[in-house]
Amino acid sequence: AVKRGIEGRDRTGRDYLLRYARCRNARGEASGFWVAGMVEVTALHAAEQAREDALRLLSHDMRSPHASVLALIEEEVATTRSERVRTLLRHIERYTRRALTLADDFVQLTRAESQAYVFEPANLVDIVLDASDEIWPQARAKRIRVETRFDGDGHWIRADRSLMTRAVTNLLNNAVKYSPEDTVVHVSLTAAATGRTECRIADQGYGMAEEARAHLFERFRRFRVPGQPHTQGAGLGMALVKTVVTRHDGEVKVESEPGRGTVVTVSVPRWDGAM
Repeated sequence: AVKRGIEGRDRTGRDYLLRYARCRNARGEASGFWVAGMVEVTALHAAEQAREDALRLLSHDMRSPHASVLALIEEEVATTRSERVRTLLRHIERYTRRALTLADDFVQLTRAESQAYVFEPANLVDIVLDASDEIWPQARAKRIRVETRFDGDGHWIRADRSLMTRAVTNLLNNAVKYSPEDTVVHVSLTAAATGRTECRIADQGYGMAEEARAHLFERFRRFRVPGQPHTQGAGLGMALVKTVVTRHDGEVKVESEPGRGTVVTVSVPRWDGAM
């Protein structure tokens, strides 16, 4: 396989990628020959730059005015004596936060799909604990208890820690968001016989029908079942989970029924110590 590569630019400003590899015979033995290929990647680099510019616009240029609006709202709410104005400002605040969340979610998903991952040894126990800490305020507000069980001393994987933490955080956040108050979310890590580590997140929430599960990982998909309160979200969280887990050579399985909760199992290869 041609895995190594060198990038360069000529005098006219065109970018090229040179890749090469040693030839091997049917027994996998290296021969005295090499195979090399060169391709122009100028258009690809231009597209990547355009995407980064768009992401920068979303992540900074759109965040900045939204943050300013929120600051002005908080200042006005603290000083106004009119209940009607205060109610109006709270509505504006809610819509502004929704727009801000949508921009953040879209940027995270796009980067998860396109950016190069930085893989390093990571203990999945630490990732789960970090994600649990991040969703603790939401769980506490609904008096939802997050219980963890880790079989064994460590569950090491090769991961882009930041993105994997975001994926697990999204799963825990969904478990809390789509569960009634005073329930429990169970999180467990186990070593499967297939050489993989499984992270299982089970809630006591509202669940979902089979039709909803079939479209769960699609962008902008949101679902409700009878009796479930209205919740905010853009429908991008599970798309990010699927993208990140797949790029870690993993799988996501969802089991759910209306009124009987949801179980999400993420399976990723264990790290055996080889780099």
